[in-house]
Amino acid sequence: MVLTNAEKKQRYIEKLKASGRYEAFKKKKAFVEKCRQERIKEEWLLKKRQAKTSAIVTHLDPGTTSNCLGQVYNAKSALSKATKKVKHKNDRNDIIVAVTSPKKEMPAKSIETDVINAVLCFYERDDVSRMSPNMRDCRNFKCPDTGVKTLKPIRHLTYKLNDVYNMFLKHIKKDETSHTKDEIACYLYSIISKIPASVKTLKIWSDGPNNQFKNRFMGALIKLFQKMLNIQIFWNFFAASHGKGVVDGIGATVKTRVRRLVKSRRAIVENSKDFAKAFNSETSLIDVTHMPAAQAAKIRKDLDLEEVFASAPPVPDVFFCHQMQCVNDKIIAFPTSREGYDYYRKFNF
Repeated sequence: MVLTNAEKKQRYIEKLKASGRYEAFKKKKAFVEKCRQERIKEEWLLKKRQAKTSAIVTHLDPGTTSNCLGQVYNAKSALSKATKKVKHKNDRNDIIVAVTSPKKEMPAKSIETDVINAVLCFYERDDVSRMSPNMRDCRNFKCPDTGVKTLKPIRHLTYKLNDVYNMFLKHIKKDETSHTKDEIACYLYSIISKIPASVKTLKIWSDGPNNQFKNRFMGALIKLFQKMLNIQIFWNFFAASHGKGVVDGIGATVKTRVRRLVKSRRAIVENSKDFAKAFNSETSLIDVTHMPAAQAAKIRKDLDLEEVFASAPPVPDVFFCHQMQCVNDKIIAFPTSREGYDYYRKFNF
């Protein structure tokens, strides 16, 4: 049978007593314990002495730890290092550049109150988290605005964190990311309506996806905007497929700039409004406009887009065209932009 450590120790002591070596064993053990205690005490005294020395070195002396500008340093050594750096030529140039250069204003990293409240309400749902069965299992939570502590019961998630996050994305109202014919019509109207009345000809360039731009619905928009704004519109399509045209480089430039601003901590982007504000913070030939959902709904209602698209006539050879224009209230598709411009000049002159 295997012996335990206590049984082994008891058997060893009995052997020592039987052989008469137990007293010597006790003296040796007491001596080792005494040495260990002394060593611990010496280490403690050494640490205490070092801490006292460090406190003396870093002791503040207002008369010797401030420079001529009134700046106070935490220790004499810090003041001496700063003085030595100023006397050195290369370090002095770096200090001048650092002092004279404008300070970057770092935006505060904060989450909108609406988002915080939405997260809390979603988390406290019974189908997302459950309350601890122990009524005493509570914790104090401090409000960051008022500083008041509130005792709340602890809740446990019933799903994995990734699953809860995906559920929250479906639950919360996000930015409108759809790109259907209704949104395109609202965006175009918002831009074209700001064009001065002196402009009589407008040329629109885009890539040519049939599900978004190159279809009969965009032809109906051209006809509607020409009558409403009294302006001749030419809609040109690039030969490249969707996502590879020249105009896609504009979107890439916009996203690259905003990504750079976010990575350099000069902007915080949480929604589409922050995105437009961040891009327009620097001068550019590109202007990004934010359109709220309420404004888009109002434009959709004012233009009666549902009726406009329902009555849109088919356009022959629209899938193979590279320009659309409205002539005599009729949408005509041309295989090349040159043919479209020639036809317009011939028709008007």
